[in-house]
Amino acid sequence: MDFFMAIVLCGYSVTVYLLWKDHYVMWNRWRRANVNVRLLLAPDVNPVPFVPRSRSRYNVV
Repeated sequence: MDFFMAIVLCGYSVTVYLLWKDHYVMWNRWRRANVNVRLLLAPDVNPVPFVPRSRSRYNVV
């Protein structure tokens, strides 16, 4: 019975690790690919700066 429980816990741990890893890798790829849009525009275009509606909704430092 202990051997079976060890196999179940090992499988559970591997599953949780893979789910966490998939989530982190996707978020990290998005964060690193987040570029300043002004760099992609033509030089004669004046982009409107992004201003959040409420500072309390965003955790901006």
